[in-house]
Amino acid sequence: MAQWTTPMVASVKAAVKVELDAVPGFGPGKRRVRLDFALAQARRLEDATTSVDRLRCFVYLISALVHHERFGGLPPRQVGRIAKLASAILLVERVPTKKSRLSFLHGEVQIVLSQIARRQGDAWKAAWQFEAALLATRASPLMGDAAYRALATAIRALRLGQAQYALVNYSRSETLTENPKHWQLARIGRIRSLRLAGELERSAALSLDTLTRSDLTLETKNELAWEEVCRQVTGEGDLAPMLAAVQLGQAHEAPSYFLEAMLWAKAAPQRQWDDKLPSIRMLDRRLKGKPKAGDFLYSAVAQLERSEDTTVPILFRLERLGEILANRQALLSIDKELLLLAASCRWLARVAAFSLATLTLNEYTALSMKLSNGAQRDVLNLVHDIQERPWATMAAEDDRPELTETG
Repeated sequence: MAQWTTPMVASVKAAVKVELDAVPGFGPGKRRVRLDFALAQARRLEDATTSVDRLRCFVYLISALVHHERFGGLPPRQVGRIAKLASAILLVERVPTKKSRLSFLHGEVQIVLSQIARRQGDAWKAAWQFEAALLATRASPLMGDAAYRALATAIRALRLGQAQYALVNYSRSETLTENPKHWQLARIGRIRSLRLAGELERSAALSLDTLTRSDLTLETKNELAWEEVCRQVTGEGDLAPMLAAVQLGQAHEAPSYFLEAMLWAKAAPQRQWDDKLPSIRMLDRRLKGKPKAGDFLYSAVAQLERSEDTTVPILFRLERLGEILANRQALLSIDKELLLLAASCRWLARVAAFSLATLTLNEYTALSMKLSNGAQRDVLNLVHDIQERPWATMAAEDDRPELTETG
């Protein structure tokens, strides 16, 4: 029988939070200080002989993982060791899964690991560990209500390309939630899932229905407007409204929208849109003061820009783009993965790297088919012209033109 109680856990968590908040020197640029303090305290208590000290050690370990999820700082092996130690403490304290009021502590370990996996681009592990946490944990307010759990499941399912399963859970979250913020997140998720599944009319209708509500936040209104612009590009191929929306002073001037617009333009069949985009140097100026190191979306767009630099040998450019594509799961959203694949395929075709373009095109097509439940090969309507080219289905490399340094 566990010696810990729910009030005891809450009390220790509150005390540890006070300690961590009081760590001197903590702030932007000094976040490692707090992480090091939590790890030092955990090490000090690692061989604790009392139940309360083991609880304190557990809370410090979870605090270190939460800090890492938000700010980084731990190598993968250390993350695994910390999680195993936290789980071992629960076993020593005989905290059972599912049946106990304290089973949510098992869930806390798995959920923070799920969040870390999601941020690192491991969509499968993120989904698996989240669902495992729910199975191992007794229903508890500390684990979120059924609406929140459905929302989290939907987000992870969509990142895996499982749009239909995501739609089921987004809808369930909408129905169950009493939290306006969660309802709006679920509704935006449904609208995006329908668009990515190729159901533009249903997505547009749901968006119009959403706009009748009077309690929408500005963030939600901006997301609805962006979804409308994305549907317009998919349906009509006109990027002018999207490129206008991301200009400085407009509602979608934020870097994430701007970088996504660059991917749309680079993937579009008409090169006129790509010509309207800034150079990488201009992009850096546009993003001044915004963190770029470690931002995979920025890295992906920047590499596509550098791929146009004909002063760099073509094989070097191919190698670097290949590294980006190999790590594309690091993108947090499935639509940006689609856009990266389409834009890369477009450039590879332009430089006559047809075998690589075919490999990339096949990945895009497979993802489109997965999202649309087999209904569409090009859910963003960006590569239909490439899919019809003879080389896209050729088997013999000898029949293809030679690689070109231009493009």
